[in-house]
Amino acid sequence: MEWPGSRDTNTVKVALLKGDFGNALLKNMMNYVTSLAWGDYKDGNYKIHNSGTAFFLNLGAATFFVTAAHVYEGYVEAKLKDPNLRCFLGSMEVDLKARCIGCLGSKRLDIATFSIELEEVEKLNKHVCYGAASWPP
Repeated sequence: MEWPGSRDTNTVKVALLKGDFGNALLKNMMNYVTSLAWGDYKDGNYKIHNSGTAFFLNLGAATFFVTAAHVYEGYVEAKLKDPNLRCFLGSMEVDLKARCIGCLGSKRLDIATFSIELEEVEKLNKHVCYGAASWPP
């Protein structure tokens, strides 16, 4: 099959992502990703102040979740201003500070890691991405 503009690799990539392949890729990816949001309850309604995303990893030992360090820093800053903020990983309320494994800061390495039990990931109806225990694999 000849793709329109097949000599242009970007055109082919866009065509693939706009079609069935892209839809299947998105559906599969959503099994591994969840929202990470914080906000407060006012008048019985939860108002989200800010949010990011997180995914779940296991590199041979414990399962953990990952988000961007700038997301975690935004949460910590917001929590200092309003201690009543509540944070949700998907549908599960979490205390990010208590679960933090490591965060070097967004200016150094924009990654933050947090502890989570496999049973909690299962309750969120998400999948864990399993990787090699050592690198390179």
